[in-house]
Amino acid sequence: MARKKANRGVKGEGYFSQVGGKYLYKIPAGTYENGRTKYKAFTGNTKKEAYERGMEYRRRVGDASAFGNDPYLKDYIMWWAKVYKRDAKSVRQSTYTRLCRTITNQIIPTIGNLRLSELTVSVIQTRMVNALLNNDSPWTGKPLAPRTVEKTVIHLKDCLEQAVEDRLIRTNPCAKVKKPTAVQSPTQNEMRFFTDDEIIRFEKAAYAQTKNGFPVYKHADAFVLVLFTGMRIGEAAALTAADVDLEKRRIHIHRTSVAYYDMDDESPTFRSMVQYNSEKTKTDSGDRYVPLGEDTAYRAASSLVRRCKKNPNANLISGEENVTIPYSSLLTSYKAICRRAEIENPNGPHTLRHSFASMMIRNGADIKVLSKILGHKSASFTYDTYVHIIAEQMTGAVQGISPKRQKESKKVYRQIVQKAVAEGITQESLKTLFGVMDPELVGKFLAEAL
Repeated sequence: MARKKANRGVKGEGYFSQVGGKYLYKIPAGTYENGRTKYKAFTGNTKKEAYERGMEYRRRVGDASAFGNDPYLKDYIMWWAKVYKRDAKSVRQSTYTRLCRTITNQIIPTIGNLRLSELTVSVIQTRMVNALLNNDSPWTGKPLAPRTVEKTVIHLKDCLEQAVEDRLIRTNPCAKVKKPTAVQSPTQNEMRFFTDDEIIRFEKAAYAQTKNGFPVYKHADAFVLVLFTGMRIGEAAALTAADVDLEKRRIHIHRTSVAYYDMDDESPTFRSMVQYNSEKTKTDSGDRYVPLGEDTAYRAASSLVRRCKKNPNANLISGEENVTIPYSSLLTSYKAICRRAEIENPNGPHTLRHSFASMMIRNGADIKVLSKILGHKSASFTYDTYVHIIAEQMTGAVQGISPKRQKESKKVYRQIVQKAVAEGITQESLKTLFGVMDPELVGKFLAEAL
């Protein structure tokens, strides 16, 4: 392919070249480790088109000069998110929301007050990565999962890569930061679910009344419905009266409620989030029908439907059309109920979903059926998520069995292992699941199944 000789201009001002009928306008965009200038190219069908694209880039980059030659990370990273993510429309609204959360909750509290020149591999590793993994997070009050910290490093790396192109730093220190391992930290809390006694206390506290006989908590029916159906709190918040079929005793879940930052907000904060009902669930398998098998769940659903006053389009929890209860309000109400019920460390409303799964497993529910009700992508995912609860259930089942019955149980265990392997259950989950047995026996069954 013919390449015309480059038409170079003044040093540092960029130059034109032509390749295959297309014009290229190249401008300086940082330096390589060996000191050579790095160029960024913009293409166009005409020289003017290529030049305008290059100038648009330079106008955006030029805004970074307002911070000086060595800006603070907290200033530069927020500018980067707005210019290269929000204004450039390079990400969806939900992605921009998660990015802003990561910046304001993980990056700025740990290393935001440092200048770009002060960011080194060791500083990022110790003051951000290790701190978020081993210490209490400034936002959640507990250590973060390794995967969450890994995503934080990825966002910071993207930002500093742009800082290199803006010639504010020579190299990206994030390139050599060690990624967190996927092994769960010993300081992390295990999955929280209510015991039978806590479930009784929670339901009683939710329906508490004042001296005059009025309900204390407006959204009590919503929490009880979540507790006895296993739906996500966001799915419950997006339900309408038309989604509930009392005659067939089931609920159609096909959307979820999420909170986004307003894309036009120059200073996004938690209070500036906008509640929005998406047109689909978290995953494709989330579109499902959930049975109202429990009388308690049926009564709660009936009460919520009556509150909608025969309007099928009314939101099930608020009782009004186009009015969705924010997650922050539901969280406040949930924690107030838990305090009245004297439940310690209740975490968030997602604990109700885990509690439902725990009840189902302890009552002998089939994992495939439970997986469908919860909207999981596969039965193996349900196994892996609730493997510790299943293991505890099996431990109780084998206690006190006579030697003769234990011999018969081995046949049953062998069949369960074979079935679990066929459904794609991970070996680690199987080892935990059958930890109540002789490890050598488990290994033997696994070898046979594999």
